[in-house]
Amino acid sequence: MNSPPTVINDYVLGIQYGDFDDDITTSSDYGSGLVKSNCKLNGLNCWLAADDDKYGYIQVNLRNGFFINAISIQGRNGCAQWVSKFRVLWSPDGKEYINLCELKGNIDNISTEKRYLPEPIFCKGIRIQPLECKEYRSMRFELHYLLPKSNKYN
Repeated sequence: MNSPPTVINDYVLGIQYGDFDDDITTSSDYGSGLVKSNCKLNGLNCWLAADDDKYGYIQVNLRNGFFINAISIQGRNGCAQWVSKFRVLWSPDGKEYINLCELKGNIDNISTEKRYLPEPIFCKGIRIQPLECKEYRSMRFELHYLLPKSNKYN
């Protein structure tokens, strides 16, 4: 689903503000500043999995859980690199991950694309796995959530 379902009042989780720095893990980091701590939306750099990590991912431990409804994604600042398609996996317990959907990513490295999940999902973990890219699987992202009372799309 590329467009928002009716009007949604959601909230940013706070990855871009460093609120979940200790809760972000990756399958690998490319190095040279392209590490998980640089995955923040609107940041100066980005996260990039190592070249030999074909199924690379970045994931967020959501502690006690959130109703996640959307993911905003950007490419690498200053370089023509971005993720054009990605897979979203979710975890009900923060340990095992289940395939949820595939979403369209970016069309350039500058714009922010907000992609809505098919339905909000209560989870304790979200994993993003880049599938297709321009040059490299470079990305910055933010998660969006709904309050428990509004956990359904209209």
